[in-house]
Amino acid sequence: MSFLSPLYLIGALAVIAPILLHLRRRPPKDFVPFSTLMFLDKTPERLTRRSKLERLWLLLLRCLALLLLALLFARPFFDSDQAGLGGGEGSRVVVLLDRSASMQREDLWKQAVAKADKVLGEASGRDEIALLTFDDQVDVLSGFDSAETTATVSAGAQVKAARAKLDGAKAGWGGSGLGGALIAAADLIESATVEGGERKAKEIVVISDFQEGAERDSLNRYAWPESIRVRCLPVEPRQSANLALNLVATLREGEADGDETSIPSDAEEAEPSKGSQRVRIRNSRADGGEAEFSLRWAEGQSSGAGEPGDRTVRGQIPPGSSRVVAAPPRTPGDETADGVLVLQAESGSKDHDFDNRTYVARVQPRPVRVLYLSEKPEPQNPATALFYLKRVMQPTSVLTPDVEALAFTDVSDEAVKNADLVVVAGTPPQPVAEQVGAVLNSGSAVFWISRVGGSGEDDSESKALAAVTGIDGWSVSEVAREGSGKSAYAMLTDLDFESPVLAPFARAKVRDFTGIHIWKNRAIELPETEDADAGRIRVLARYDGGVPAWVEVRRGAGKMYLFSSGWEPAESQLALSSKFVPLLYAMLGEAGFSALVPSPLVVGEPLPAPQGAEAAQASLTVKLPDGSSVESKVNEGVFLRTELPGIYTISDGASERVYAVNLAPDESRVESVDPMLLADFSVPVRVESEQVTGAGADGRRAAEARAEAAVEQRRLELSEKENRQKLWKWLVLAVLGVLLVESWVAGRAPGTNEVESDSENETAAPAL
Repeated sequence: MSFLSPLYLIGALAVIAPILLHLRRRPPKDFVPFSTLMFLDKTPERLTRRSKLERLWLLLLRCLALLLLALLFARPFFDSDQAGLGGGEGSRVVVLLDRSASMQREDLWKQAVAKADKVLGEASGRDEIALLTFDDQVDVLSGFDSAETTATVSAGAQVKAARAKLDGAKAGWGGSGLGGALIAAADLIESATVEGGERKAKEIVVISDFQEGAERDSLNRYAWPESIRVRCLPVEPRQSANLALNLVATLREGEADGDETSIPSDAEEAEPSKGSQRVRIRNSRADGGEAEFSLRWAEGQSSGAGEPGDRTVRGQIPPGSSRVVAAPPRTPGDETADGVLVLQAESGSKDHDFDNRTYVARVQPRPVRVLYLSEKPEPQNPATALFYLKRVMQPTSVLTPDVEALAFTDVSDEAVKNADLVVVAGTPPQPVAEQVGAVLNSGSAVFWISRVGGSGEDDSESKALAAVTGIDGWSVSEVAREGSGKSAYAMLTDLDFESPVLAPFARAKVRDFTGIHIWKNRAIELPETEDADAGRIRVLARYDGGVPAWVEVRRGAGKMYLFSSGWEPAESQLALSSKFVPLLYAMLGEAGFSALVPSPLVVGEPLPAPQGAEAAQASLTVKLPDGSSVESKVNEGVFLRTELPGIYTISDGASERVYAVNLAPDESRVESVDPMLLADFSVPVRVESEQVTGAGADGRRAAEARAEAAVEQRRLELSEKENRQKLWKWLVLAVLGVLLVESWVAGRAPGTNEVESDSENETAAPAL
């Protein structure tokens, strides 16, 4: 047995107090006056024998209570692992091996495999072993055996199977999801149903470089099981300095973040490159020296500094800081090709090269085929919706819209079928409405601008809406507006800012739509949908009278946005508002054609799936960075999880898309952190490290830090064991029981002196 606060055992010396009290002589309490002795002087007794202890049971109970109190405050516990975790039933162990990109440094993966093999070799015949590897995902290489096969599979066979899987494992390029991996390992242990497993010790052995960029926050949302302990086996590189290269969003000329500054190349100073790529270079070691670097494109360019045509950026990074650097100009003719930026350490600066490349895909604006249908298209007439639509649909770095205008009488099946966005202004004939409904169902987007509503005899627009949406029961009628001033127009109210279309306008500065006056509008009565159509219709905005203004309707894979008023000046002020362009592009984005620059892809994320029903059914070929190809289909689920950094090409036979996939930026934060930080998440952890870092003063400081960490680790481990066993609760009950018995014994004893003179003591005669 061990004690968490052994100094409290000194309190056991308090047992001297009741012993001294029992030995103390007290005069008799009973005194009877006697008249014949009133004139005699009292003389003291003379003891002829030594005093003796009486009422021993009462004395023993009082001493026992004091001893138990001292033991209680000393916080006892059993230091033996078997005493606290199931005796000799063995252990259930999960070996958690880090295979993230940072393990590509030096020989870290070799060290990790050696440590994992050693742990597997130390398994006893009663242990159960599981082997897991993790990066941003967790893979179970060798799990626990089921209850049905445990009796026939020996521990040696389990270890042999785990070692066979270990031999085939290798480090990857994903991020380090340490928190999620620990949760997965704990869940695996808890869910195991091996017979007698509840009596086994439960342990997770983590073998990792414990880098600063590893994810741990998920542990905040997880209640760690008290019975599962974590043992950390760190692996460390001989060199801790590192330069990292990560792609960032394109910045305006001269823009910088915080302490980061933009370092232009010589070529940029002579001829600025607007909208050029920006990368972040980071010197990870805060206690190291200033690092010199060079940045260039992988394709051939001159290597001499200052030579004509030099396309290399050179600079210095202070320790522990980062800089945003403009990429050097590309070689003429290569601007539209895929590229690789390469970072190199100069002048003896130390570096790991696993994160020194950034892949940049060629600029690929996505074509959007826009078909505008009306009675009489007039592209140059500023009084039509087409005039403003063509000015909104301008080419960007992401989209290249192509607007085609056709009259209802000139519409062909091929034109509607090939359209990504169909804008209908007015009431089309029934065959055209059915064609638009077909492309809507297949995944295209539709903007419907209501023009003239029927008044009982003419309900052609209601029928056309039913043909497009596949829902019957629409009713559209013209709103008669008379007078002048406020009564001459309507305003937009009750906007649904929870909708993704209007979410960009939810901020207080841009959420006011009352400045947009509506001169003409139609009253649209929504159909009473059946259960099968529930949720397909959503009102995005209403007029101040409560009539729907903008309505979203889903059909199949497509979305239709119904405007009960046109956006040209004769109908409303929408086209003249600053909200018009972002509103149309937000609707277009919800239909699958986002105008926003997509976030850079990192290893582990799936490639974007091609849009449209035809692409979903087509057989696609994906060319991987290593040169190999795989066949895939979008409708088979997750399209493709990337596992390598580099350029991916997706081809459907008719067209292809190229995507650049890079390392997660956090994976470049390779500074080692103390694994004891896991204790902040209520994880009982201990660290075993055989590494010796450096020599001299740095080595001594590192050794002292490790010694202090070992002491703190041992203290936390003992505290965790004592907290798990909670022996103090039983001692509290024992003290209360002893005190109750002591009170009972003291109450039943006669009230005589505890120390008296012997019956044969001689007493002096009273003096006259």
